[in-house]
Amino acid sequence: MDKADIKTMYEWLQGRVRLVSGSEEPVIAFDAPSAEDCRSHGFDDEMVAMTLQSRWWPEMVVDIIDTPEFAEPDETPEQVLQYARDVVAEYFRKRLGT
Repeated sequence: MDKADIKTMYEWLQGRVRLVSGSEEPVIAFDAPSAEDCRSHGFDDEMVAMTLQSRWWPEMVVDIIDTPEFAEPDETPEQVLQYARDVVAEYFRKRLGT
């Protein structure tokens, strides 16, 4: 596993962060993958172990979903979505050194 693999994974995960439609306020959802989802996208067992099975994974998921709580009232839903996606990248950078 190298930095390119890690970047590929967090970019893939960022695509699984989305806005929930039908709400006045931004609501973020994260379609967390299973280990099998990861493997089917070419990620090996080491990558799965270092992410989905890590101690920090559940904390990251909560931080993604809670992102709207930290947004300013005048920020657009798209800005909040980008902040939530940035959470994924920051966790990977801090935990996996990318």
